[in-house]
Amino acid sequence: MNAAQSTLRRGLRTRKCGGEGRFRMAHWKQLTGTDGDLLDINMDAVAYLHPFKDYTAVCFIGGRGAEGRMMVVNVKEKPEAIHMAKPLRSA
Repeated sequence: MNAAQSTLRRGLRTRKCGGEGRFRMAHWKQLTGTDGDLLDINMDAVAYLHPFKDYTAVCFIGGRGAEGRMMVVNVKEKPEAIHMAKPLRSA
């Protein structure tokens, strides 16, 4: 490995979470959309959770929909359940 490749690897690397070669990945959780579909959500990209009576709005950082509005996904889980849910494991 040359110096440029080594620098690139250091720039992409995050905190180690285990043995050699294991690196922390994005924090994904599987939630249920209000229409019943299972959704994989990258929690690292979530700005905030807005609870409503029957659902929770998951609002994303910098995400803009077609009309220029904030990107929002509605899920059935309450914020407490979302925070306590186990993250998805990588393959």
